[in-house]
Amino acid sequence: QPEWVSTVPNQLGTPALQGGRKDISAWGAVDNAYSSGTYLLKPDEALVMSGRLPKCNFANVVLWNRWLASYEYRGQTISLNRKQMKLAPDGGYRIVIAHRDLGVPNWLASEGRPFGMIFWRFQLPEGAPERPHSEVVALSDVAKG
Repeated sequence: QPEWVSTVPNQLGTPALQGGRKDISAWGAVDNAYSSGTYLLKPDEALVMSGRLPKCNFANVVLWNRWLASYEYRGQTISLNRKQMKLAPDGGYRIVIAHRDLGVPNWLASEGRPFGMIFWRFQLPEGAPERPHSEVVALSDVAKG
């Protein structure tokens, strides 16, 4: 298992740059750093991811099913790139994965799926991207965050 893939639900792996590595156990572009993990949510829960994007050419997060296919993107948001994200003045992000739209910025639709995959990509990052922090919270607490 690559270090950038977490095997613990609701946690993400430590982002790792693929370029020049000899021990690669997963395919990827040599100029990208990746971070991945799974979510496991009850109907009344959300996963909140937070952190700060590194300086890079491109950054995004997308939700996938267990076969690495993205969720249906027509009519709902299942991915965000840096330009689409609503960032804090200090450049921080807060992204919410939930079964329904809670009216908060950066909501990603889980399609009601209790289990899914989260995939982050950072293209040509300057330095090592920080690992996204993730926390399961009650739906009623999302707006308070």
